[in-house]
Amino acid sequence: MTLTLKEVNDTCIDWELFCDLHGFNYWAINEGYGDTEVTLTIHQAHHLGIVKIRDGWKVIEWDEVYPPKKKEEQE
Repeated sequence: MTLTLKEVNDTCIDWELFCDLHGFNYWAINEGYGDTEVTLTIHQAHHLGIVKIRDGWKVIEWDEVYPPKKKEEQE
């Protein structure tokens, strides 16, 4: 699904977590990037609280949707 950063901010349960996971500055909207489009999978959107997955859909676990970063990526 494609959303603008403003739409993500309006619907996401944790804006700072979204920014950390997707590499955006917490102040991106205030800096004029609210119309920037991002693409999320339905499972990413689910884990960020943007959409609810209905009964009957297989929910993919957090670590599969957002794999842990390797040690060298964290430094």
